[in-house]
Amino acid sequence: MPATRLSSIAVDWMWENPSELTPDNTQITELRAILALRPDAGSPDIGQLFVACDDYLKV
Repeated sequence: MPATRLSSIAVDWMWENPSELTPDNTQITELRAILALRPDAGSPDIGQLFVACDDYLKV
């Protein structure tokens, strides 16, 4: 999946969902680990998603 599409889905999952679907910190940590395995993990789009995950974990 392209990084921009993935980013849109992940950010919506973190911030724009019903409370029943809100991810917990473990799920976000696992998402970060999976993202790090992508061949494009160093791209700016994935970097922004790492930042979004980090911001979510701070809340």
